[in-house]
Amino acid sequence: MIPYRLIALLPVVLALAACPAATQKTPTTATPIITVTSPPARPALLGSQLMGLDQSGLAALVGEPSFRRVDAPAELWQYRSDDCLLDVYLYRGEEKSSAHAVTHIAARRHDETAISADACVATMDIPPQN
Repeated sequence: MIPYRLIALLPVVLALAACPAATQKTPTTATPIITVTSPPARPALLGSQLMGLDQSGLAALVGEPSFRRVDAPAELWQYRSDDCLLDVYLYRGEEKSSAHAVTHIAARRHDETAISADACVATMDIPPQN
């Protein structure tokens, strides 16, 4: 005959047998890898690209100058960066009704040493183009 104590332990043993082992790992899902791509770099603006622009075109491309002087028939627009000064000269066309347009640019460092217009333009904080 089977002692009643063993019969009383049978439900406990069966309940423990149904439990998963402690070493069993819980399944996990892989974390997706997210790659962030930068927008393509805007091509560098060259000083030569300013040539021929009228006042509104120049302001749209480079922004408002930090200094402006009018000496008819010319206008001087000066742009400043931490590294250099860029002088942009605009002259009115032959006809009185024509707009001023960029005809000459000159660049220099703050200590008056030479720097190319392209190198100076590259140091400017030019607003992004649309």
